[in-house]
Amino acid sequence: SGIEHILMNLLSLAICGFALENRIGSIKTGVIYLGSGLCGGVLSVGINFLMARPVFSVGASGAIYGLLAAYAINQGFEQGRPVWKSFGIVAIYVVGTYSMGVDFLGHFGGILGGAILSLLLLQKK
Repeated sequence: SGIEHILMNLLSLAICGFALENRIGSIKTGVIYLGSGLCGGVLSVGINFLMARPVFSVGASGAIYGLLAAYAINQGFEQGRPVWKSFGIVAIYVVGTYSMGVDFLGHFGGILGGAILSLLLLQKK
């Protein structure tokens, strides 16, 4: 974690967070953000603990990845597209961060949390 990581998080949060908030509202965006961050942290700590790897995870990347997943799912709903077709960009981000020395499990857990919460909160009734 360094200044570049923090700046990318800020930029990603500003772009994705505001866009999602404008589409689904502040409450749902906040729930997805917090829930995604929690899921990312729990997955990272849990698996690293089970594998006896001392890993320190800092930052809000898991929560931001959750917002990205929510945005992709919301786009799919709005365009009448199957949800799985909305995950191309999310997959690119995940693959890109796997080799960067960042907490991949935190990112992946954030995506899972964001996807699950989005499916629960954003489905058209």
